[in-house]
Amino acid sequence: MERIRWARRLYHLLGVPIALVYWWGFGEENRIAAVLVLLVFFLGSLALDMMKWRSASVRQWMTDRLGAIVVPRDMENLNSTSWYLLGCIVTIGLFSAPAAVCGILVLAVGDNAASIVGRLWGRHRIGSKSIEGTAAFLIIGFLAGLPFGLPSAAFAAALAGSLAELFIERIDDNLTVPFFAALGYQMVSFL
Repeated sequence: MERIRWARRLYHLLGVPIALVYWWGFGEENRIAAVLVLLVFFLGSLALDMMKWRSASVRQWMTDRLGAIVVPRDMENLNSTSWYLLGCIVTIGLFSAPAAVCGILVLAVGDNAASIVGRLWGRHRIGSKSIEGTAAFLIIGFLAGLPFGLPSAAFAAALAGSLAELFIERIDDNLTVPFFAALGYQMVSFL
């Protein structure tokens, strides 16, 4: 059985306050302000990425201090936090507030559910993912989106997000999941 990195799973839940602060603190009328605030955090994360690529001591510091939430691929590539923030920025920038919030929540809780269930009980594989993890993603993502719109839109968001997580492997899922989840939500809400 694969080890679950609980600190990383908890860290991944930071999308929940991002979504809720956007929903209650900014709203659609202040979308640009929300994007600008997230952009500041993204640029800070990007600066850390650039420093780690240039300095072995920064890489070592990240490993020592952030080892519980950093995975090895984060040391070689853009770190997951940068992708996560970029995913939130793009999603908030392009979609209605309910769709964006739902998309970010689908990422924060659906992806976590997929990771935990897939590692603990995933037996039936589709590529590198499990059907059990994908089912957990779909169910938990749907439940997370329910308070922000019609059940059909929340389901479409969870389905689109889970399919993006399952099938798109060349682009970080922290970018693709909220985008496709929000797109699914937006498409169904127009019907």
